[in-house]
This record gives sequence, C-alpha cells and structure tokens, in this order.
Amino acid sequence: MEGRLSEEIEVKVPASEAWKVYGSLQLSKIVVEGLPSIFSKVEVVDGDGSTGTIVHLFFAPEEGDDQLKTGTAGPSSFKEKFAVVDDERRVKVSEVVEGQHRV
Repeated sequence: MEGRLSEEIEVKVPASEAWKVYGSLQLSKIVVEGLPSIFSKVEVVDGDGSTGTIVHLFFAPEEGDDQLKTGTAGPSSFKEKFAVVDDERRVKVSEVVEGQHRV
C-alpha cells in the first residue's frame, strides 16, 4: 500500500521553538505521552534524530481486543525513517519502511 499522510497544526510558539521539538526525537516522546490511546511506545532503532534515523512506533491495543482472537487486528507497529531533516528550512520528511499506519 502506498500513500501520503500530512497534517498541519497551528501552535502558539515561535517556529524556532516548535522546530526544537518537531525536528528532534523529542516529538516521539510527546506523541506517546499525548496520544496514549494511539501509541504505546516508540523505540529508536538507529540514529540521533537527523536524516537517516529509524524509529519503531508501537500502536496501543485497539478497543475490544477481540480482534486479536479473530485474527482481524490491524498492524501492531511500524518503522519510520527520517528521509529528510533540514534544520535550515525546518522541513522533516519521513517514510514508513516496515509495517503500515492504521487507517
């Protein structure tokens, strides 16, 4: 499956402050803490947050885990690679390299 996922959110801080989080591995920690119903944990597989970094994101169990018994559960995790992390332009592009996002 191939596709794109994009999201824009307005934050009420200077761009330089937002980039300190978004352009680093801090974002992964914040996502897990802020969205515990979606993500249960994230592990850094390789890298320091710069281009080439790979992170492994784990989904929280879905509602009514009967899906696990029936074999219809969605993906449990995916790995994402930071294809571009450009601090000067404040651009981050990532791609799923293993598994898939839940729909």
